[in-house]
Amino acid sequence: MKLEKIKKKLEELNIKVYYGSAEKSSKDLKEYIVFGRDKIKLNDSKMSTTDYYDVVIVVEGWIAEGFVDEVIEALSEIGIKKSKEDIDFKYLVRNDISYEIASVKFFDTVGRTRWR
Repeated sequence: MKLEKIKKKLEELNIKVYYGSAEKSSKDLKEYIVFGRDKIKLNDSKMSTTDYYDVVIVVEGWIAEGFVDEVIEALSEIGIKKSKEDIDFKYLVRNDISYEIASVKFFDTVGRTRWR
């Protein structure tokens, strides 16, 4: 299954990975990734769909230079491509600790759909 492949590939980056939302135990983590499905779009041809995914990187302090590129490269190795959308950065303070959060959008086109 595609979601399992994504999770396994992200875990190869030696970071904790969650699907959908982080667990309560993530409060004690300094860095982790949360990924999930964003939407499925029926393509204009009505013969295929495009699956969209969000990958959110959460790191105490700041995300190391090049780590976002590592995430993009890792997923491209399994055929998941970065979308043309910008990478968004946000900041959060939790328990007097600052976190940087990067949100990266990805997609995968799936041929032949049953939705026609």
